[in-house]
Amino acid sequence: MFCQKCGKEVRSGAKYCPHCGTAVSVQMELRTKEKSKLVIVLRLALMVCAVVVPWFEFDYYIGSMSFNLFSLGVAIAEGTRTLQSIASMSGATADTSSLDTFALFWIALSVVPLVYLALDIRAYLKKGQLRVEGPAAIAIMLVLGLAASMFIPAALGASISDALSSSVQLGTVSVSAGWWITLGLVAVTIWVNRLVRAGKCSY
Repeated sequence: MFCQKCGKEVRSGAKYCPHCGTAVSVQMELRTKEKSKLVIVLRLALMVCAVVVPWFEFDYYIGSMSFNLFSLGVAIAEGTRTLQSIASMSGATADTSSLDTFALFWIALSVVPLVYLALDIRAYLKKGQLRVEGPAAIAIMLVLGLAASMFIPAALGASISDALSSSVQLGTVSVSAGWWITLGLVAVTIWVNRLVRAGKCSY
C-alpha cells in the first residue's frame, strides 16, 4: 500500500509511514486492495485510439483521407493489390515490394503498444501492479508517427512511381485532432496511475 500524504510505499501492517511518519489508516489499506476501473478504462481507450482514431490527414490531388499508423499500413497493403491490377491490365509488371514492406512495418509496429497495454491490464488485474509500459509505448508511437508524417508522402510517391513507371507526387500530411486527443489520454493515464499509487483514487 501507499501513504496518503507522501505517496511512498508502506509495507502491509505498518501503523506509521516510515518516510513521513503519518499514521496509516485501515481505510487506506482497504482502498489499495480495490482495483480502479479508471485505470482499465483509460488503457482500453488508448487501445481504441491506436486502432480507430485517425492521427494524420493526407491531402492529395483528388481529395483527402485520414489514417492512424495501423489503418495506414492496411490501406497501403490494399493499395498494392490495386496497383498490381492496374499494371496487369496494361500488360506491365508492378514492383510493389517496397510498398509491401512499408505496409507490414507499420502494421507490425502498431501492434506493439496494443500488446503492452493488454499486459498492463493483465498485471493490474492479477497482481495490482501499475505498469507504465503501455502508455509509454503509445507515446513513442505518437512521436514516431509525427516523424513519419514528414517523409511518408515522399516514400509513398517514390514507391508508386516505381510501380507505375511514371512520376507521381502526393500532397502533404498534417497531424489531426486525434493525435492530440491520444496524447492527452496518455497524460491523463499517467496522472491517474500516480493517484492510484498514492491511494488517492479508487474509482
